[in-house]
Amino acid sequence: MEVKIKEVMFYEGKAINEYSLISDNGFSVDVISLGATVTGIHMADRNGIVENVVLKYKDYEEYKVNAEYIGSIIGRNSGRIGDGKFTLEGEEYQLNTNNNGNTLHGGIKGFNLRIWECETVVEADEAKLICKYFSQEGEENFPGNVDVKVVYTINNKNQLKISYEANTDKTTIMNMTNHAYFNLSGDVKRNILEHTLCINAEKFIEVDEELIPTGTLLDVENTPFDFRIPKAIGRDIEYNHPQLQSGGGYDHPWALKGGDQPQVELYEEESGRGMRIYTDCSHVVMYSMNYPQGKELPNGKRGGLRDALCLETQSSPIGRNNTFIEGSILERGKVYNSQTTFEFYTK
Repeated sequence: MEVKIKEVMFYEGKAINEYSLISDNGFSVDVISLGATVTGIHMADRNGIVENVVLKYKDYEEYKVNAEYIGSIIGRNSGRIGDGKFTLEGEEYQLNTNNNGNTLHGGIKGFNLRIWECETVVEADEAKLICKYFSQEGEENFPGNVDVKVVYTINNKNQLKISYEANTDKTTIMNMTNHAYFNLSGDVKRNILEHTLCINAEKFIEVDEELIPTGTLLDVENTPFDFRIPKAIGRDIEYNHPQLQSGGGYDHPWALKGGDQPQVELYEEESGRGMRIYTDCSHVVMYSMNYPQGKELPNGKRGGLRDALCLETQSSPIGRNNTFIEGSILERGKVYNSQTTFEFYTK
């Protein structure tokens, strides 16, 4: 196992480093300290060709804005909080809003635009990047001071584990995820419409026209949202279904059934690359890159519609009037803790 470090830019007067965790078999993961952002997951296809299977901006300067949240840690909240309002312990909080009057992915300056303190640990069978951030009371108008730690761990089994931990001095909201955009074709040679996807979920959350959870769980059966049996992402994505029209494609939380088996599996036949996701999170949000920003990628291509897929393991996003807030409450004296493992394979 090995770690390499290089300086890639400056942000707010501080150097931003990229940390490369490298396994003995060539599997590697790159992370920059701005947003604790994943900029690369490199793995071989069935012919042994190693390529990046997540989106990355060609120009690191783009991460200073990163309107698409590519690869970043999201917090304090993942998804949208309706009207940017919630009530905790009898007190109403009005957050900064940044998405049609709602609070998306932590607000105007969420965890994705914060500089994280990073340190590496290399052991015989795994390499870790430990990322820490202190979120002050009042940041984006959230209550409580929060100590946050995210640990990226890789091993020689082509696994990437992301562990999330947080504690607070005042009851607050905490619902983190990683916002990597996956494309298993490698270096975005093809879009994701022919990728096959399986999600271990019988229900998904209905959203309104602003993609805010309504509080209603819908059955996936007989809908384009049924991924219990693997199917191509593009098979039903243009189907005339009101929930698909709301988001311009998939941009919804699925309620995972849980258990030790993979909760999500993604596969691309032409490359032979696959990915299994194991998680203790209650939901996964699948986003089919419905609104690309057209930023330049390392291969010279500009990111376009359906070029990648986000699979965000998390608690349910919060709707209006505290809908689904229960899974996001972090009380003083309690520890927020979740783990997600991405296991990559070829066949």
